[in-house]
Amino acid sequence: MRAEVFWRKVHCWVSIVAALPLLVVALTGILLQVKKDFAWVQPTEQAGSGAEPAVSFEQIFAACAAQPEAGVHSWT
Repeated sequence: MRAEVFWRKVHCWVSIVAALPLLVVALTGILLQVKKDFAWVQPTEQAGSGAEPAVSFEQIFAACAAQPEAGVHSWT
C-alpha cells in the first residue's frame, strides 16, 4: 500500500472518531436548548406546597447536643 493511500485511510478513520464526540456534544446541546419546548425532554415543573418544618431548630440542637461524639455545644 502506498503511503498516500495509507494516510488517506488514516485520515478518514481519525475524522470519524473525532466527529463522534462532537456530534454527541452538538445533539445534547440542542436538547438543552429546546428542553422547555418538549415535555419528553424535561417534564413540566410542579409547584410544591410550602409548610412549617416538622421539627424546630431547638429540637435539632437538642438532638445534636445529646450526642457527645458530635461535639455540639452551641449554635456558634
